[in-house]
Amino acid sequence: MATPALRHESSPLIHRRSLLAAAAAALLAPAAHAQGAADGPMQHYIMIDVQPSADLLAVDRWYITHHAPETLARTQGAQTRYVSYRTYAVTDAEAARFNMARGRMTEIAFDSVAAFRAGITPQARARVAITPPPAQAAFTTDTVTMRTTPTRRWKDEPTPSHEAPYVRWIMFLRPPESVAEAAFDAWIEDTLGPALATAAQTRRVLLFRRIEAVPSQTFTHTLEVWFESMDDWRVAAAAFEANTPAPAWGGVFPYADMRSCLIGERPDLDFRIDTRVSP
Repeated sequence: MATPALRHESSPLIHRRSLLAAAAAALLAPAAHAQGAADGPMQHYIMIDVQPSADLLAVDRWYITHHAPETLARTQGAQTRYVSYRTYAVTDAEAARFNMARGRMTEIAFDSVAAFRAGITPQARARVAITPPPAQAAFTTDTVTMRTTPTRRWKDEPTPSHEAPYVRWIMFLRPPESVAEAAFDAWIEDTLGPALATAAQTRRVLLFRRIEAVPSQTFTHTLEVWFESMDDWRVAAAAFEANTPAPAWGGVFPYADMRSCLIGERPDLDFRIDTRVSP
């Protein structure tokens, strides 16, 4: 399968910034832009791509020892959820085909956008300094901010416990450069989501739309697709392109600019209660 063409722009698809820089970008956004008509529970999905030359354990040590505790202290524990998952190992070909982050994915939830923004004010930043990562802990991040409740559920089957962890495929999507967001949104609603839901291997197919809490974010939609195993994901991923009708703008599956990762059903780190969880 061909690798999808990615948009060329001033900011690369793999944003060269740390979690700290992402928060700083959010700070610059006007509050009116962030609030929206109706506030409510929200969350960040943050893909962390550890660079090939980096020391993975150095990344984890910094994240566990410094970044997460300092972030909690800065927000005065306002997060309702702050967990992190290791990503599944994938081949280089799979990583290139689906533009996959390899390292971690973190979920951070708040009761409201207002609660999130209270932790990134100048006063909050002055309250607690954030220790930057060491040079050997090189990584990049991509973030989408969304509500905690999916915008759409095309498929939501039971996932009872079994021996192997379930696999969650998280896909950040945005329209190709020449495609209007309304047309892209309609194609996801009417074609892509239903096509993923009809695959026998999928257990859940959920859509989250970005909310304007962090206007610097460029991905507009997040798809979360559950599978029973990596074998099921590989079978389904190989068939998705053949089984998904192409949109008018053409290209290759998923017919969008994409960043994705594969994680399990349970986080191995829960920073709010400081526990380590078996996957």
